[in-house]
Amino acid sequence: MSMESQQRKSESRETIERQPLFDREFFDIQMHFAEVLSNLRHEPLASGLESYTALPNFFEYAAPFSWDQVLKGLSNSSNAADYLYRSYLSLDHSNPPHEVRFGCFEYGQPHDGEIQIHFNNRDHRHGGPLGRSKVPERIRELKEMFTYIKALNFEAKEVRGRSWLYNVDAYKRLFPPSYFESARPDDDEYMLRTIAVWGQFIDNDNHTKKDVRDEFLARLKHINEDNVMSMFPLPLLTTHAPLEDFYTFYGIE
Repeated sequence: MSMESQQRKSESRETIERQPLFDREFFDIQMHFAEVLSNLRHEPLASGLESYTALPNFFEYAAPFSWDQVLKGLSNSSNAADYLYRSYLSLDHSNPPHEVRFGCFEYGQPHDGEIQIHFNNRDHRHGGPLGRSKVPERIRELKEMFTYIKALNFEAKEVRGRSWLYNVDAYKRLFPPSYFESARPDDDEYMLRTIAVWGQFIDNDNHTKKDVRDEFLARLKHINEDNVMSMFPLPLLTTHAPLEDFYTFYGIE
């Protein structure tokens, strides 16, 4: 391995290890949403937390609590929101296991001829992960990832993405035009369980964006069964494009 590659891996580990914790408000927003939607649908809060928030993910690879243990504690707590956040703070926040990562990007195993790509902010240095000065680094990560994918010779022919980020020009410029130009609204409520929806509420330091929070809370006053996904200020979008477009865009032969 070259010295340059070793340095990049070292920098990547640093950014992962220094990831800031989510603030209390980020938990409270999701808890409030789960309460509102659970009441609307006459469901228990525990079911709402599992189905309508990303919170269980934060306990997936952590110790000493499992999500099931957290739910048991919630049922006996006089302040559910406080108990939930204190449980999160007490976790071991070491890096969770993952097969392969490429800086801020990773991909899911091919399914139905598609590869789904994911973004997770692992670059909390000055300027955020999508600042103009970071474009070459993000492009390098994507090129490395798609070079790796091509070497595996998957049968997949398409790339798909699902995220609020496809509303953001600074993110879209990292991809082939055919990919982000295909963006369409995605009303799949299953995605409420993911950071692909809830990530719009947090800034580069994992602090809650007050303006996004306030707009969301105002919209929630008008929620009904038919407009759940439209409560979010930035809609969840789904995108897709041929895998070959990515090879061409990143200059992969």
